[in-house]
Amino acid sequence: MSESVVTTVSAGWAVLAAIILGGLAFFAVALEAALSARAHGASGGWVAPVARTARLLRQRRRTTVAADTLLWRIGGAGLLVGAFVMVAVNRPRFDAAAV
Repeated sequence: MSESVVTTVSAGWAVLAAIILGGLAFFAVALEAALSARAHGASGGWVAPVARTARLLRQRRRTTVAADTLLWRIGGAGLLVGAFVMVAVNRPRFDAAAV
């Protein structure tokens, strides 16, 4: 009655899609930086993404002063609630006539 519209392709296409998506994202950030630098009268906007990435990799890691206990409690409770929801949704239904 209904045909499957899912087409299976090789894994190489997934890698190629990831590279293209990363390239487009880099181009968008570089274009935004260049246009922003041009609007402020500065130069060198095209290399801004590379410079920002290098700066972020060089800076010291930030840490919290203490553990976030509320976040831990919400995360643990969320896992438990999620498990219960999965069980409730995927509960098998048995037909007495089929047995």
